[in-house]
Amino acid sequence: MVPFCFFLYLLYMKLLNTIKQILLESGRKPILLFADVIDDKRVRLFASYHQWEERYGQFDFDKIADFYLEDKDRNIKKPEYVIRVGIPNDIIVDFFDDNYEKIKQHFYELYGPPSNDKFIPNQKIIFVKQFTDNPREEDFDYLEIGLAREIGETYFIFTSAFSKDGKMLRKFKGPDSPKIMMESEIEPIPIIYLY
Repeated sequence: MVPFCFFLYLLYMKLLNTIKQILLESGRKPILLFADVIDDKRVRLFASYHQWEERYGQFDFDKIADFYLEDKDRNIKKPEYVIRVGIPNDIIVDFFDDNYEKIKQHFYELYGPPSNDKFIPNQKIIFVKQFTDNPREEDFDYLEIGLAREIGETYFIFTSAFSKDGKMLRKFKGPDSPKIMMESEIEPIPIIYLY
């Protein structure tokens, strides 16, 4: 067993901090998608790097649908390898704007009123809604949007997906579970179906 060396510990912590700063400065910052004043409160919606870059949220619906359907055709024998695309940011903004009162209400019911001066972690909900404006009808029947509430009425999209049945983002808990566990999460995240 290697003895604990405080100096090496400090060196590794400094190295991790440096790597963190490099990643933050490399453009992996959230981007602002929506800002408005509603009921005298500033409401904002940000998209994570995972949403706007890794899940192609900056593209329009047709481009994202083409990415997905072309990859699905290439991987017809191995559907588990088909790329997972997110929902375009403009569709999420419309969803957020149209459903803000319901979103706010569900966060209040589950987590209470937001703190206006400090961040409280793990205030997350997956919202699922049927995609009624679906021009493709194949594999894009439901919107699944993961939102986290941060300070005040600031919301953060941590992931999103289209699905056939509204169950794409469920993980580990079985098909009838009201909660999911994301790959990097320890606590289950509630799922709310909006109608």
